[in-house]
Amino acid sequence: MKKVKIMYFAFLKDITGKSMEEMETECSEINCIIDELSNKYGDKFRKYVKEGINGIRVTVLINGSTRNSEIKEGDEIAFLPPPSGGDLRNDKIDILEEIKKFRSKAPPEAGSLVVYVGFVKGIVEGHKV
Repeated sequence: MKKVKIMYFAFLKDITGKSMEEMETECSEINCIIDELSNKYGDKFRKYVKEGINGIRVTVLINGSTRNSEIKEGDEIAFLPPPSGGDLRNDKIDILEEIKKFRSKAPPEAGSLVVYVGFVKGIVEGHKV
């Protein structure tokens, strides 16, 4: 048996009722873990992780990478639905002024601030994102 840490975000956090759990498993690859978690959390979990939602898929990271499917003792597995939200604006925005406003309202424990302006890819590895 090996112990792994599982992290859930967004709607998967809602389905599981938790943001993180540690799990003991005999699985040696990610599909086995997904099957075990699907047995625990049901068909909705399985469907969202394996098929996605309306063609939008969940990214599964093992120790921060999508390049590996092998599971080892102490691995950290994260289930990340795509980010959503944002705002489409046609007026001019003073980005520096917006950053100043944001920083002035941030609590002392706030970490880094990330600003993105632009478009992202609509299709990654044949899947709509």
